[in-house]
Amino acid sequence: MYGANLDMDAIYRDAESRLVNRRRQFGTMILSRLPIVSSRNRLLPKYGALTPHSIQQGASSGDFEP
Repeated sequence: MYGANLDMDAIYRDAESRLVNRRRQFGTMILSRLPIVSSRNRLLPKYGALTPHSIQQGASSGDFEP
């Protein structure tokens, strides 16, 4: 199960001036031996300035089959 806390557009032009479509994501991943039947990702409150070290955090939860 994966929940993206940050999902941003990262389109750029290559050496031939063609657009390269990319996305940048990072978040929380949960690995389980049990089947995951549902999942949820919640963004946590974000305080402070937008600096490189001020990133969005999140919490993931899921329901598992026994």
